[in-house]
Amino acid sequence: MNNLKFLILILLTLSVGCSSECCLYKPSAKIYLINESSSVVKIVDNSCFEYKMKPGETLIHHESYETEYSKKPTVNDYRPFPDCYRFYYIDNSKCEVSLRDIENYENLKDVSDLNFELTFRFTDEKMENAEPCNIQIAD
Repeated sequence: MNNLKFLILILLTLSVGCSSECCLYKPSAKIYLINESSSVVKIVDNSCFEYKMKPGETLIHHESYETEYSKKPTVNDYRPFPDCYRFYYIDNSKCEVSLRDIENYENLKDVSDLNFELTFRFTDEKMENAEPCNIQIAD
């Protein structure tokens, strides 16, 4: 009898922890992209969207997508640019990959439930620290 109680307890514990609906959320974000670098910045993967920013330009990107999180996301654990997040500095053939990491953003705001605003700045310092690209892109 004790084995049956133990088995029921294990099954109840597993069923509570394995709900497939617990982790799907659809956050949306308004992302300000500011090019303070001396280079034109262009998207590397054109399958999602295409941006081309001259020095001094600001673009506003809106995104919304459903994805899994271990808990309801806030702006501090939001993951921007889920599929396409590499930008190409035309002047030095390097890719900016830090757009995927929320730590590289500023002015983080929880506007409303699952609705965020954030800012990313392309700078000459980030351009120098960007990763080399092995991608040929036309200007």
